[in-house]
Order: sequence, then structure tokens, then C-alpha cells
Amino acid sequence: MSDDNGEVIQEWEETCKRLSAESAEKNIPYVPPPFPFDKMKQYLRAEIQHAVQGEVSKQVSDLRMSLCMSCPSRLVTYMGVTDPDGIGFCDACGCGANKRAALGTKTKIAGASCPKGLWGTDTGAGGSMASVKDAAFGIIASASNFVKNMGKIDPMNPNGQNDPTNENKQAG
Repeated sequence: MSDDNGEVIQEWEETCKRLSAESAEKNIPYVPPPFPFDKMKQYLRAEIQHAVQGEVSKQVSDLRMSLCMSCPSRLVTYMGVTDPDGIGFCDACGCGANKRAALGTKTKIAGASCPKGLWGTDTGAGGSMASVKDAAFGIIASASNFVKNMGKIDPMNPNGQNDPTNENKQAG
């Protein structure tokens, strides 16, 4: 598994471009390859760690949040969804626009990490039935969201970057 989602996504985008060009040359319909599953594995590991260890300490969460709030990749609206907490989503990670991907939640998940390397995984403050429930519902909601949006993902732009619906980019 790649530790750098950016490299995985870039490789996938390059493959899509190459296959699209080859299809055009042969005058056949282009069908994009499936999105990389490495990112899903990384997400599942983060949720499992959350179930076992619980959330990171408030100090760690606050530090992560401050780094995200000043990052130019933070969006208040992502893929047409506005974060009700007003904190937003990460344009670099490609995790989507569900509740678990919102930065207010993501910065508390011990096994989560910043795709730009601004912050990494940490140890949770202690697992509980609530953290198990959060992780289980997070996995179910994310899987449901993934299936629902499969036909909406642009293979040339899987993270929605430079998407006109992402006009609310925050610059710090």
C-alpha cells in the first residue's frame, strides 16, 4: 500500500489519461479503471484504530485543526456539500464529503493522517463502546456514500479539485 495518497491518485489519473487517449485513437468507448483501493484500506485501518483506541487527545486534535484551518486545501463546500460546522473538508485527501470526512471529525481520529504530511497518525486516548459505534457507522456510511457516488466521480479529477462547485476554497 502506498503511504502517499497523492502518488496513488496521480498514478491513477495518468493511467486514466493514457487509456482515454488510447480509446479515442481506436474510436472505442472509454471506461475508467476502478479507483485505487489503497485509500480505502488506509481509511479502514484508521477507523479500526479509532474503534480500539478512541479519539486523540484534545491537544492533538486542536493542533491538527489549526494546521487544517490554515491549509489552502481546506474547503467549506466540497462536492456540493457544505460542512454544517463550517470547518470544511480537505481537497487533497479525496475522502469525500460525508460526516466522517469533515475536518472537525477527521482531526479527532487517531489513525487519520494529512495527505500533505502536515500531521500524522497518533495514539487515541482510549477506546470505548462509543468509539466502536462511531467507527462502525463511519465505515457503513462511507461505503454507502462510495457506492452512491461511484458514477459521479470524474476519473480525470477524482478529488473534485478545480471543480466549479468548490468555489469556497479557504486560504487560511
